[in-house]
Amino acid sequence: MRFKKYNWQLFVVITSLILVTIWFREKNLLGAAESALPFYDLQIEYEMTRWSWSSPGLGNTAGNITASFPTYWFLFQIEKTGVPAYLIEAGLFWFLLLVSGISIGYLSKEFFPKLPQKFIILAVFFYWFNPFVLVNVWNRFLYNHMFFWVLIPLAWLLFLKGIRLKDVRYSIYLALVTVIFSYALTSPAFVILLWLIFSFTSIFRLVFDKGIRVFLITYFSLSLFFFVTFNLWWLSQVLSFVGTSTYDAAISKYFSSIGNLSTLYSISESLGRLTDLVRLLHADFIQIGPIWAKYYDVFAVRGIQFFAVGSIFWAILKFKKNKEILYLGSLFIISLFLTKGVQSPFGELFQTIFLKSTIFQVFRNPFEKIGFLLPLSSSLIFTFAVWKISSKAKYTFIYFLSLVFLIVVWGFPFWSGLVFTNIKYSGSNELESYEVTVPSYYKSANNFLKENAKNSRFIALPIGDEGITHSWEKPYRGVELTSSLFTTPGISLRTTIPFYNDLSAEISKNQLSRNIINFIPYTNASHILLRNDIDYKERQMANPSSVEAVLGKLEEDNFLYKKFSEGKISIYEVSKNYLWPKIYSTKNLLLTNDAKIPEITSFSDNYPEEKNAFLYSSTQNGNVSFQKSIFFFKNIYFQKVNTPLPKDLTEEDLLSRLFYVKHLPGSFFYPLARLKEKLLEGSQEDYFGWLIYKTGILDKRAIEVYKLKKEGRNEKAILKAEASYKKEFQNMEPEFSQFMGDRSSIEDLIKMSLLYQWILLDRVSSNAANNISEFLTVWGIKPKFELPVSEKKYVIFGFELPEPGSFGINADDLDENTLYVDGNLLTEKIFYLEKGEHEVAFFAKDSFTPTNVVEEKEFIVSDSIDNSWNIKIPTTPTTFIVSFDYRFVEGDSFEVNLFQDIDRDDSPILSGGIRKEKIYHGWKRMEKNFTTTPGATKGILKILPTEKVVCKKNLILIDECSEKKSSFEIQIRNLRVSHHELPEVSLIAENGAFDETKTQIEWEKINPTLYRVFIQKEDSENEMVVFSELYNSGWKAFIGGDSQIVEDKHFMVNGYANGWLTDKEGTYEIEIKFTPEDYFKKAKMISFLSIVAAAIFLIGLEIRKVVK
Repeated sequence: MRFKKYNWQLFVVITSLILVTIWFREKNLLGAAESALPFYDLQIEYEMTRWSWSSPGLGNTAGNITASFPTYWFLFQIEKTGVPAYLIEAGLFWFLLLVSGISIGYLSKEFFPKLPQKFIILAVFFYWFNPFVLVNVWNRFLYNHMFFWVLIPLAWLLFLKGIRLKDVRYSIYLALVTVIFSYALTSPAFVILLWLIFSFTSIFRLVFDKGIRVFLITYFSLSLFFFVTFNLWWLSQVLSFVGTSTYDAAISKYFSSIGNLSTLYSISESLGRLTDLVRLLHADFIQIGPIWAKYYDVFAVRGIQFFAVGSIFWAILKFKKNKEILYLGSLFIISLFLTKGVQSPFGELFQTIFLKSTIFQVFRNPFEKIGFLLPLSSSLIFTFAVWKISSKAKYTFIYFLSLVFLIVVWGFPFWSGLVFTNIKYSGSNELESYEVTVPSYYKSANNFLKENAKNSRFIALPIGDEGITHSWEKPYRGVELTSSLFTTPGISLRTTIPFYNDLSAEISKNQLSRNIINFIPYTNASHILLRNDIDYKERQMANPSSVEAVLGKLEEDNFLYKKFSEGKISIYEVSKNYLWPKIYSTKNLLLTNDAKIPEITSFSDNYPEEKNAFLYSSTQNGNVSFQKSIFFFKNIYFQKVNTPLPKDLTEEDLLSRLFYVKHLPGSFFYPLARLKEKLLEGSQEDYFGWLIYKTGILDKRAIEVYKLKKEGRNEKAILKAEASYKKEFQNMEPEFSQFMGDRSSIEDLIKMSLLYQWILLDRVSSNAANNISEFLTVWGIKPKFELPVSEKKYVIFGFELPEPGSFGINADDLDENTLYVDGNLLTEKIFYLEKGEHEVAFFAKDSFTPTNVVEEKEFIVSDSIDNSWNIKIPTTPTTFIVSFDYRFVEGDSFEVNLFQDIDRDDSPILSGGIRKEKIYHGWKRMEKNFTTTPGATKGILKILPTEKVVCKKNLILIDECSEKKSSFEIQIRNLRVSHHELPEVSLIAENGAFDETKTQIEWEKINPTLYRVFIQKEDSENEMVVFSELYNSGWKAFIGGDSQIVEDKHFMVNGYANGWLTDKEGTYEIEIKFTPEDYFKKAKMISFLSIVAAAIFLIGLEIRKVVK
């Protein structure tokens, strides 16, 4: 094969075109995973990214997704010309393949200038078809992954070329490229990774090219400067987001070092094996993914892959004195070390860096992010190795074998289109394509909502988690699609967006209840959209038929009116009195601690005709007068106080039950003891072992506080020891919380350890005892306030009051003569409580005891008998307890499963295997609890034989596995499935009657970041102007356009929205503005002008060259 100068580039153009033609031959869109269907309507995506505030759902700050704005702007321009959506997507894919192929080709020439043309094709095919790219770029189907896969070789090429030529112009070229591929930078991890490569390159060159050190520092600084300047438009939004309340809420609720460490451990264990990483394999995808992926682990293919790996390491060792190989080899080895996470060797070092650096925790999935460096470096080393090996006459065949291996073995899923297929769900063998066709009735529904819900939003039912499956002609499986299908904002999923999540979770819980109508006013929803085209069992969502029955009853009562029905979509219009405008004013304010809207509305006078707003407690509330305060319990548990707490244990007995402490703070050996703890912590390879060890460390901190206080040491040392205990406890609290109600040996060990710690700390009156006391209360180990010893069981409701007041107890069917408040028998209906934690307790009545939905005394169960029991499930999520005594007669195992009517056949809500013990074969007790899923209406309990997997290798050495049911026979007695029906208990403070608001409000939306409100107010009393977009401190209100309402009068209201307290009388205008938009506009202008200036500069240089 003879290659001329540009033949390899032409080969890349044609090959990429063939691939894309194969992928889009059916003229369908491709869509899956977290990228949704942006090509369905690119205008929607363009509108979401062109502003600093994004409208879908309840609205949200756009943040770093504004980095994708140039991409969607360009693609939208193409869409406006009438080009079909599938062709635009195909064109983008072709462009990405083309640029990645050209970039890696020129990069190989940059490293190895004498590399023959034909070997460049090896680098291209390696970079295109390797297993990492197969899974993490194409099959994962994330557009920012695709863009980063293209950007990284191109940016690296330009950076290296600038160093080689000592030409600072390449710092401008580099920055321009990051703008073109800015979609890649919507992931903070990719931004960091890109600059880690540039930093590593610069450090390497500084060490080995001493003559260019001054230039290198200048070049790196200019590259960083131009990068920041050209990308300032989206960087400004990242910085402004970090300074908002939404960021603080997200970090406090969803981000913890311990949680990230847990994720890191899990991923490192499954994806961090070196034998997989050197072959660029995603182990889970190969083992439990689609059947076609298993051929990567066939013996013959495995052997060829290890030959490729061997050639890479051979090149690194053989040519280690070659500066380019030393550089690439170092990058490859470092990438392996980082990608494997906490796996051995040196996993402890990775863990230490991970815990010390909060920024580094964006790499909690190191395979997914850092793994991009592996194919980048290995493709170049492999190409070099094959070039050197085949340069000898007797090994020329190695080149052709390598080419066949890359094109046929690695390339097969790409040529066949299998790269865009996956299993329907975990454990399934059924393949599903990523091809999608959206039914035409969605356009009709979108047009209806655009016309009839112009200044409001809708609620989509059934509502589930972030993933959804639409059972269309060409099904869709991936992230929920409402924001891609509709221009009108819709509340359609439970997500991790702060404040939105709490509200959507409450809607989800009540979607099969008539209470769903009570969410309408607060959410500014004018319509409910019912979707009958979802695979509800696959996503464990409510059955659309069940939802439709509820909506039908509301329609009968004139709360709803069906206004649209086409295909499998129906849209209901809400009764006018339930429609509150997006911006309204009210004097009727409620104080609460939870967004339980159905319960809150029951305390609202003349709801929904009389508007109100509810607030959470805040230091700002001093300016606010509340008509009512309603506080709901934060935890509830049953407890039988038949013996006092074990406070009478001796010191010796207590200390013997906790980790041993030899050296106290202040002693010479104490720092060494703490160092030893750190070293031993890193050696805990399994999560449960680590958890037990960390509980033991907490034991030590408690004992240190106890002994220091008991010995009367100096106050500074005691305070430091208490702070150390509190910090350790706060770090572990999220981990302990995972085991609440787990009923496992781990839970028991942690419970008792914490109880003994509390007793020790309480004995010496340490402040640290308060932290642990609350946790013990939540866990149901002890009440916060001790109750009288009794043979009866208490029901204990825990409350946390944000402020003091006079309260009454709101609950039905309670005997007021046996109510205990904070351990004291209640003697008055209205009582005063201070700010802080409180408990309301009463004896459990027969009506509160478990409601037995299944109960059988004694019977025989075997694999030959149908063992099932039907269960009716309440309309809102309910916790059930399944319990029985059992004894094996035959066999050694069985399964206890409970299937809801919305569960897949292989995914019951309750699943547990029971195995026969080796020694004891008598009667044993089984007890498990589970909470039903929102949307479930009935269930079935089954006792089944255990299915054992039996595997054998076929002719091509692939494991073929089948499930075989084991035989068993057991005796069961006292089978009971039950749940508690408890009253809704709340604390109520009545502060005044609701007042009619006479203020008149009109408003207009200028754009998603700017609203003008026109107010006519007749008095100077305080009232709340409510703006029903997601609360964010970036929203500001200006009276007359320039006088800002002070931040102390900006509140979160209705569980998610913005509200401003105003007492200004008269007729005036308020401008509500999302202020980060100002930074966005200025940053866009700076970026644009700097890019134009840089372009003029570069053109000027070229003209000057021509003139000379």
